[in-house]
Amino acid sequence: MKTSKPRTAGIVLALSMTSAACGSSPNAPGAAQAAQQMVARIVGHVSDLDHQPVSGAQVLVVSGSHAGADAVTDAAGAFSLPGGFIGPLVLSATASGSKTSTQGMSLQCGSCGDTALLNFFLIPDVAPFRFEAGEYDMTVSIDAACTGIPLALRTRNYTATIAQPSTDTSYPISISGDYLRRRIFDFYVWGDHVGIDSEQPTLREELPDRTYLFWNGDGGTKVDTSVPLVSLSMPFQGAFDYCVLKSPLDPTGNCSTAPADQVVVRARCMSPNQDRLVLKRR
Repeated sequence: MKTSKPRTAGIVLALSMTSAACGSSPNAPGAAQAAQQMVARIVGHVSDLDHQPVSGAQVLVVSGSHAGADAVTDAAGAFSLPGGFIGPLVLSATASGSKTSTQGMSLQCGSCGDTALLNFFLIPDVAPFRFEAGEYDMTVSIDAACTGIPLALRTRNYTATIAQPSTDTSYPISISGDYLRRRIFDFYVWGDHVGIDSEQPTLREELPDRTYLFWNGDGGTKVDTSVPLVSLSMPFQGAFDYCVLKSPLDPTGNCSTAPADQVVVRARCMSPNQDRLVLKRR
């Protein structure tokens, strides 16, 4: 079960901080000249993690054809670099208060036309973020608009254990509950943003009387990076699937795969950023 990713959250789970069209590569590998195409200009946008435009950012051709050429983003975060470019190239985006973002473009597409697109997302240049490892209470509140899901099931309580980070941007969290098999997913951290995304596995709760609830989703918020995080409350765009069946569900199944003649009741709900996820240190 998937949700569309919210554009206001910094929450995509393994995050690519830059995006490019017309052939991109973080290391800008070389290629045969015949596989490349000259493009008349490179255009794009520079945004922050809330997908807001960053004006006054400098976009620079670090290496490759027209190295040293630069442009400054306008009020909409847009830039344009003319020149007749042939890959490989390396470009960077820099703005006050943000870390420099760098990426490569190979232009090995052969059918790009005369314009290549390159977008940057800038991370705030703040103190390293830290969760405080240990036991937490985790609550997921389902939006009241999800009337197909019984009121008694719209608040889900779990025990969460946060371990030391597995990477610079990923904190593994193990959660369990009365009707939930132990599951592990990640909180992701970028600058002063923390969140989760819908690429995480769907959680399955097996409630009494052959009742099942499945959910996943996206969420994110800004946090104070100057102290270890011991609590957070963030908007959550959840996708919830609820069903009551006549017979037990297959261990690998979900409400969608249950035979129609076995379904007593079923409801699905997706509520963009109206659900909430709360985490509090015990």
